[in-house]
Amino acid sequence: MMCSVVFTEQQFIDWVTAGPRAALPVGPGDDCALLHDGTVIGLDTVVEGVHFAPGTDLARVARKALGACLSDVCAMGAVAESVLVSAQLPPGLDGRALADGLALWAARFAVSIAGGDTVSTAPGALALAVTACGRLPPGAQPWRRAGAQLGDLLVVSGPLGGSRGGRHLDVRPRADTVAWIRCHDCTVHAAIDLSDGLAADLPRLTEASGVGARVQAAAVPIHADARALPSPLTAALGDGEDFELLLALAPDSLLPPQSSCIGQITASGLELVGEGGRAGAWPQAGYAHAF
Repeated sequence: MMCSVVFTEQQFIDWVTAGPRAALPVGPGDDCALLHDGTVIGLDTVVEGVHFAPGTDLARVARKALGACLSDVCAMGAVAESVLVSAQLPPGLDGRALADGLALWAARFAVSIAGGDTVSTAPGALALAVTACGRLPPGAQPWRRAGAQLGDLLVVSGPLGGSRGGRHLDVRPRADTVAWIRCHDCTVHAAIDLSDGLAADLPRLTEASGVGARVQAAAVPIHADARALPSPLTAALGDGEDFELLLALAPDSLLPPQSSCIGQITASGLELVGEGGRAGAWPQAGYAHAF
């Protein structure tokens, strides 16, 4: 049934999860769920006209669909093992090219395609919904959005901004960062996948943890794709679809290679510290679905 009610993505999530919940180790509110058998499971969808333009190379569409979901598994500190792919296919699509792209990127991301579903969208847009399943290392705890502590280092796994120029399709889940952290016994108190932009995702982490944060603008790593833009910092904070990890690490932790410390966890509030040490309000930016 169609209606004219306007609502936000978060409102819809709240409505869906308002009823009785199964007593899961980790349920709604994090990048993935954790089931009783130890499976880390998450779902992500990409839709033509929303997440990629019509006519985009289908191998790159496949890469984004798989990579975006696997990035959520990384944000839990887990290792992905398999995916399920629901393919909603419009008439005239080159199905073989899409299938080849999915097989190629599943192999490169070291996951198996365990199954899925296909359905015709006649007429309609191409859409891929990917469910990823993974496991935590033996004895390890999942990384969650809640858990950041006063004095923790705020660390991003790589440079941000400029993804809208096309890099948003070339997702690279940061499994390398997860593996390095696990091997070096770094203490991760909280984590989130940066898919909607630092400006939007940091408040989700701090709200879940009941803390604040102080970010040094000069320390935010800016991707080369953003440096030629009118405001590189604005792009780094708000473009989204970087698919890097934002981590709250214990103060004595080593920093993973290619990562940057951009600030610290504080007791409350969100501040962006600019030139001369002046603290300003946190920017209202980042991606949000409109309904």
